[in-house]
Amino acid sequence: MDSGRVKNRIDRKTARRIWVFFALLIALAAILVGRLANYQIAKGEEYQAKVLNQMTKQDEIAPVRGKIYDRNGNLLATNNTVYSVIISPDDIAAREKSDKALADDGKEGNEIIYEFLDDEANLNIRETDLGQAVKKILSSCLEVDQSIISEKLAKEGRKYELIKKEVDSAIADKLKTFISKYDLKNQIYFEESQKRYYPMGSLAAHVIGFVNSEGVGIYGLEAYYNNLLEGTSGKYIASKDAHSNDMPFGYQRIIEAKNGCDIITTLDVYVQHELENQL
Repeated sequence: MDSGRVKNRIDRKTARRIWVFFALLIALAAILVGRLANYQIAKGEEYQAKVLNQMTKQDEIAPVRGKIYDRNGNLLATNNTVYSVIISPDDIAAREKSDKALADDGKEGNEIIYEFLDDEANLNIRETDLGQAVKKILSSCLEVDQSIISEKLAKEGRKYELIKKEVDSAIADKLKTFISKYDLKNQIYFEESQKRYYPMGSLAAHVIGFVNSEGVGIYGLEAYYNNLLEGTSGKYIASKDAHSNDMPFGYQRIIEAKNGCDIITTLDVYVQHELENQL
């Protein structure tokens, strides 16, 4: 057989293989480009949101619900600020460890004593152990059983354990004084919220209505005008570290909450009061 013809046939086979290989590469590249374009364009916002969610944390800023007045400007429905009291067992345990190390360093006067005095409630708490002090103080001020607080304190690694909801400002202020005195803002902290309050009691209750535990109107004017009264929530967005803590010099953005609208009704509390008395 002619060696030249054999060589040409081999060259053609090699060329075909090369073209097939390049065709496969081009097809693969087209698939990859298509997938990347799909991720970048069609699903770009979806994946961007996922990335931002991993890099940031968002806390909701609750709006203040609008007030309801009678025709003369008398308040029929308003809001009281209340607090949820929360402890961080992890930070309390860390503080106890540092307190013990300081007390055991051999120097006099390094023992930390946590004191809480309240003459009105006849309280005089004095403890060297932070956990014991927190348990006794919260139990006395919030009327929560000490055993419940002990269970929550024992949860290792936890940074959020709710002790009590809807604590009024007077009690919260006492606890804030204790927290400030010993710099315990990471160990005991608060979440602020609003509780609906009706200054006139049950007067015109069938007209005014009421809200549920989530602050949503479910009867009367509270329900009918709920969209106007409730306002729009805001957001606090901040970059976070691996432990979901705020980065000291990271990205921060605040979207202000829009408070609800106030409503002035045609009710007259004096006329309403007389009518209800007669009925």
